[in-house]
Amino acid sequence: MPLVPRVSIPRKVRGLNIPITNQKYPDYLKWMVILRRLQEQYQGGRVKTSPKNIPNATIALRAAIEGAGFAPEEFYPAYQIMMKESGGQVGVKNYEGSGATGLYQLMPFNWHYMPYGQGSIGDPYGEALGGMLYIKNRYKTPTKAWEFWQKNRWY
Repeated sequence: MPLVPRVSIPRKVRGLNIPITNQKYPDYLKWMVILRRLQEQYQGGRVKTSPKNIPNATIALRAAIEGAGFAPEEFYPAYQIMMKESGGQVGVKNYEGSGATGLYQLMPFNWHYMPYGQGSIGDPYGEALGGMLYIKNRYKTPTKAWEFWQKNRWY
């Protein structure tokens, strides 16, 4: 069993009651810091976070990429869009009140891309697959969607 180095826990993460190390997800602490920063960015923490969302969303995204028929190399651009849109938070609602929801912030009129429509909200795989099918329909590949996102800051 490898030794785990001592880590100085940032003050903002100390009160979260999470394990410092997690054998399954070695970057766990790093993701928690990112989630906290996103939470602060969205108007004083209105967005609720769960430490389990990032690993679950990432695993679901890998399966959704395969389910939508994309090559495994499309993971990086798909992941980047997911992180920009929702921070990897399953079921998150747009704080501006547009109705956009989920990992890929699909608008209500695009929920038909998710396997169970609105019923897929809160399900990491359903939200990820909905995002991939939306991207496939509109941009053809996550790479093209990511290029569009970088130019326009939306997709």
